[in-house]
Amino acid sequence: MNTTTQMKRWSAILWLWSLVLLPGLPGNAQNLTLQQISLPSGFEIQIFAEDVPDARSMSLSPNGTLFVGTRNAGKVYALKDTDQDNR
Repeated sequence: MNTTTQMKRWSAILWLWSLVLLPGLPGNAQNLTLQQISLPSGFEIQIFAEDVPDARSMSLSPNGTLFVGTRNAGKVYALKDTDQDNR
């Protein structure tokens, strides 16, 4: 195999790995307002809690507790809507 073919092959392999690995790297979070977020028809968005730092993923339990995981802090917050105001 000649050098040009090897370089093309390695370039392709590195490019494919970058597609796999780069999306998982932490980036700078954008501070978007709700008006800047585009949603499909029929969907709505609102702020539930503003004091959860670096929120990344959520799961709603059957009893209504919202569990929010952080991106880098390694913490999970349990949020309860005790006054039923959806915040």
